[in-house]
Amino acid sequence: MIAEFYQHMTSFPQTSRFFVDRDVNYLKARQSAHWRMLFAADFSPAYIRGAVRVGLVHHYIGLPLYLYLSGYNRILCELASLAITHHAGAMASTNVVSSIIKVVSLDMDIAISCYFLADHLDLKTKNGTRGVFDLSD
Repeated sequence: MIAEFYQHMTSFPQTSRFFVDRDVNYLKARQSAHWRMLFAADFSPAYIRGAVRVGLVHHYIGLPLYLYLSGYNRILCELASLAITHHAGAMASTNVVSSIIKVVSLDMDIAISCYFLADHLDLKTKNGTRGVFDLSD
């Protein structure tokens, strides 16, 4: 699913520009690790740091919030479809889909809050100065 997500995102000019000079395999691995923590309900400080970093990095590279949200929408729809298919439409799928929506909403809330915090603190994007956050690994 993650590979298909990146293939989709790199197929459009408005999103592919964010992947220039980026190691997509590294991004896939990071996203996969992040999702594993999220769906294991591992809301540890390491998860929170990762979710904060997601928001700050996306702000740093200048990704418009609507593109971030559309990417999450794509993943959320795919996850819901997988859950419903896996449970063959049974009532159990309702609980699974509800749980998916809850944890994805939490993850989005953290990242989006960081977008707004970075704007409020007037942190600069990739095209400006780096600001007060060190986003390097």
